[in-house]
Amino acid sequence: MKKARRRRTGIDFSSEVKLAGGRKLFLHTSMVRLNLYRTKRDIFMWLMQDMTSLQQAELELDRKKGELEDFVYSVSHDLKTPIVSIQGYAALLKQDLYKKLNDTHRHYFDRMLNNTNLMQKMIQDLLELSRIGKLNHEITTESFGSILDEALEEFSYQIEKRKIKIIKLKRFPRVRCNRKNMSVVLGNLIGNAIKFSRKEVKTVIEFGSIRKKTELVFFVKDNGIGLTESESEKIFNVFYRTQESSGVEGTGIGLTFVKKIIQYQDGKVWVESEPGKGSTFYFSLPKKIAEK
Repeated sequence: MKKARRRRTGIDFSSEVKLAGGRKLFLHTSMVRLNLYRTKRDIFMWLMQDMTSLQQAELELDRKKGELEDFVYSVSHDLKTPIVSIQGYAALLKQDLYKKLNDTHRHYFDRMLNNTNLMQKMIQDLLELSRIGKLNHEITTESFGSILDEALEEFSYQIEKRKIKIIKLKRFPRVRCNRKNMSVVLGNLIGNAIKFSRKEVKTVIEFGSIRKKTELVFFVKDNGIGLTESESEKIFNVFYRTQESSGVEGTGIGLTFVKKIIQYQDGKVWVESEPGKGSTFYFSLPKKIAEK
């Protein structure tokens, strides 16, 4: 009550109530101060909502999600062993027989090895994706600019070799995040901007941030090949690859990593793009978390 008087508005809070027999209720309470005409008395209106069913549904959803992650991890782990075995035997066959094969059979053999290696990479990425929920998501206050500089350093060879122009703010806001996970996010976005650049124009990658009322928004903008509207809707799906990416190295899981990591911090990820003009990938973090 005193808190509501000081604010001159009202307050919201959630609470857990234990009933006889051990049953629990999850309640959300709102208290609003009413200013009535020509009265000096404080009048408050209370609204209590029973959120028990919603809370139980969320707990059940978390449980099912955990079971699914465990299942994906188990299946991926079991698939890894036979794939490694196939790779080993294929390598032995190549060592003994490759020179004896004609060009057509060598082509078939190379395709078999390449697809086996791709399958192993996909399984490994799927394993990593299934572990996201079990990773250390400890949040600390970090310099976003420092994390970005470290991520760009990982691509310094490609940036220098291809004379890529980097545009970024002189100063980024400090942000509450998991530093390692944020490095993964930026690494995937930078890697995609480089891989899907256009050969006929100088590659430009721009980094920036936007302060909004309830969130901090960061973006990575490129002038690459871009995406169609249909591709933009599917681009964060696991293993999704566009037609233009068929000849580009990768498994189609990097942006799924980005989405999952940001979602674990109650953020959002989206893309705005146009074919032939480039893409801008955005991700947001709630201010109550990002600037706490």
